[in-house]
Amino acid sequence: MVLMVWFSLRKWHIKHLENEDYIFVDAKIANPLNPKKTEKIEFLVDTGATGCAINADLAEKLGLEASGSVDVGLADGSSKRVKAAYVLVEIGGKKLYTWTIYDKGFQPILGLDVMRVLGVHVDVPERKVLVPCKGLKFKRVRLYMGLPAITYSFAVEYGKRGIA
Repeated sequence: MVLMVWFSLRKWHIKHLENEDYIFVDAKIANPLNPKKTEKIEFLVDTGATGCAINADLAEKLGLEASGSVDVGLADGSSKRVKAAYVLVEIGGKKLYTWTIYDKGFQPILGLDVMRVLGVHVDVPERKVLVPCKGLKFKRVRLYMGLPAITYSFAVEYGKRGIA
C-alpha cells in the first residue's frame, strides 16, 4: 500500500498585488560552480511557467555564466531572447540543479520544472503550497470492518534533513 502524505510548506506567503493574490515561496539560489555565492530570494509560484526565471542583477550577483540564450514567450504574449544559465535551487531543504533564464527586470519565478522534481504542489482553493513528507512511520495497522485503520506517528524536521 502506498500512502503519500503532504504537509504545508511554511516558508510561503501570499501578496495582494494589483487586485490579485499571488503566492510566493522563500528559497535559496546559488551558483553551482561556486556554491558559496548564495542568495535568499522569494520566487513567485507560477504554475503556468514551464521553467524558472530570475533577474539579471541577481545573476550578476551570483556570478552566473550564460550557457546560451533562448527565445521565450512572455505572459503579455510577446517574445524575447534572454540568457540562460544553470543554478542550484533549494526549497524546503531539498536541492535541485536546474536551468534558469534571466534578463533585466524579471521577477524571480518558480516554474513547473522545479515544482515537479521537488514535489511542490499548489492547493489553490486552500491557498497553500504543499511538499511531500517522507518522515511518516507507521506504528500499527488495524483492520476495521475489513478496511485498514492506521495509527501513525510522524516527526517533521526543519533544516537540511527535513522540510522547511
